[in-house]
Amino acid sequence: MKKGFTLIELLVVVSIIGLLASIVVVSLGGARRGGRDAKAMAELRQIQTALELCYNEAPPGAYPNFAGSDDTWVDIVAGTPITCADQTFMDPVPTTAGVNPYQWNDYNDPQKYGLRVNLEQSGCFTVTDVGLIETDSICL
Repeated sequence: MKKGFTLIELLVVVSIIGLLASIVVVSLGGARRGGRDAKAMAELRQIQTALELCYNEAPPGAYPNFAGSDDTWVDIVAGTPITCADQTFMDPVPTTAGVNPYQWNDYNDPQKYGLRVNLEQSGCFTVTDVGLIETDSICL
């Protein structure tokens, strides 16, 4: 009697392994998006900390104004420093892991700000000068 596997048995095993591998790859995609979202939220907190240090330690007690933010959301250019009164508090502003940049709004008040980023899984994540954290389905 011959010992070994038939061609059909080998094909069945290979197809089962391929099916299991595709399930694992699909499930890892969600975990990677979640990891990028967590990184973006952590970096948004770092930008917020730099802004608070800028406000507290550099005169005249105002947040920096990113060009063009007249009560509208503008992109913070990645790689630019956050500076106040010739002091650098963050150099450089990090790039987001995805395609969505960090955004800034000064609400036409030098003592207020809002920061936000559009996350891949959770939607829009916003923090403000009073520490308010909001999540919306999309950044409008």
